[in-house]
Amino acid sequence: MEPITKKDLTDALEEFHKKTIEPRFDRIESYIQGQIVPRFDRIESYILNRIEPRFDKIEKKLEEHDKK
Repeated sequence: MEPITKKDLTDALEEFHKKTIEPRFDRIESYIQGQIVPRFDRIESYILNRIEPRFDKIEKKLEEHDKK
């Protein structure tokens, strides 16, 4: 039996990476882009369009109150 060489190990790891790990990362990335990113975009839009203007109004009223 011949000893295992560095090239044998490298080839085996590269094959494992291409067949097993890379497709899983591709599926994870696809899920993130398709499901998670749009949710974060909706949250950000809600904050910018609804919450931030309310906060700005409150802050303005507090500043006016402090001037009195």
